[in-house]
Amino acid sequence: MNKLFLSLFIVLFTFNQLSSAQSSYNYAIGIWKDDNSLFNVGYVDLNGVNAAQSKLVLERYYLTYNTYQQGTINKNTQILTMAVQEWKTNDNYIISIDCGQWSIVSEIFIGDSDKYGGFAADPYSNNFYVTMNNGTSIFVQKVNPFTLFSVSFGILDGQFFGSVYNPVVDSLFVALQNSSGIYVNIYQNTDLIAVKKFTYSGFDPSVQILNQPLRLFFSPATSSVFGSVTVYDGQSSENVLVYLNFLSGTIQSTNMNSVDNDQIVSTIADPKAPFAYSFGYSNTDTFIYKYNTLLGTFVSKTNYSPLAVYLYE
Repeated sequence: MNKLFLSLFIVLFTFNQLSSAQSSYNYAIGIWKDDNSLFNVGYVDLNGVNAAQSKLVLERYYLTYNTYQQGTINKNTQILTMAVQEWKTNDNYIISIDCGQWSIVSEIFIGDSDKYGGFAADPYSNNFYVTMNNGTSIFVQKVNPFTLFSVSFGILDGQFFGSVYNPVVDSLFVALQNSSGIYVNIYQNTDLIAVKKFTYSGFDPSVQILNQPLRLFFSPATSSVFGSVTVYDGQSSENVLVYLNFLSGTIQSTNMNSVDNDQIVSTIADPKAPFAYSFGYSNTDTFIYKYNTLLGTFVSKTNYSPLAVYLYE
């Protein structure tokens, strides 16, 4: 496996200003793997100028990279909730971290039979939304991060394909794929209010779009939902940010893509300006890509290490 990929850096979550002297920089709360293979929680500069600043070391737990969105942060409470595994036993837990006090405030064992993903914070309470796959069905749940008391309000037949909370319409979007196509279920609180079918649009018909979750994210500056797909032309692959057009029911290709055969692993939107930041890697380097989400264009590519593999709003 690529050594760069083993040096995983996981940026999770939200932008912060560390001080007035650093106010020109955008910071995210992130998680990265250090030289001792331990995961650290702290700050990362999304402009790629300043080094990551560790605030908490997760000595007991580790995280594995996948496309199932296994964490979220509540911007009001600054509580970071995520699915992790214990080093000694490989048992699965959901933990919550207070990113103001930099301490773990909840650790709850969840067993090994159910797979949690699609985490999305409820901005109006301490709760979060999640999908739970028990091997036969996908359940949409609203969960208290401290007790794991949950309310199930949707059962989906199909493959999890992404989730995101849209605060503009105060709704949770859950994407799934089944034999009939790709669908987005829209919930307000726990009520299903709409189901929309989507198809891909604007892609070269000669490329293959890999069948994997869309890694959805919300862009506050444009009030839009975006995602990320990987396309393969038979020789090389690239990652493309896509725009979900709810009027036409299309997942639209953009000019926000990787170059030089770099692999993009995560993306986060700027909360105030129409930009998105993607973290990627090549055989020799790791990068931060910057995109304009209003114009749908590439802006810049900056060398940055370590590699970010998870991004959340």
